[in-house]
Amino acid sequence: MKQQDFRIVLVLMKAKTRLTEHRANARISIQTVLGRIRVRVRNENMVELPVAGLLALDSSIPYDIESLRESAFLLTISWPRQYATWDSEEAIEE
Repeated sequence: MKQQDFRIVLVLMKAKTRLTEHRANARISIQTVLGRIRVRVRNENMVELPVAGLLALDSSIPYDIESLRESAFLLTISWPRQYATWDSEEAIEE
């Protein structure tokens, strides 16, 4: 689902793979729907998320994700209006 200030992305990861450090100018949430992932926040705190686990992060907080087994998670991104990605008010569904 995409809107100018909101997006939901399904991310699939093979076992023992890593999504290197990211940060977004937006609030995000990460919710595991399959498998188990480990999220490292600010190169300090490690949070393991089993199925249905949920983690929310404020804007600009660095994180990386490691898949402990084959996994899938929903990444939800909510930008402030000033960072909207296009001008149309219409939603685009994919």
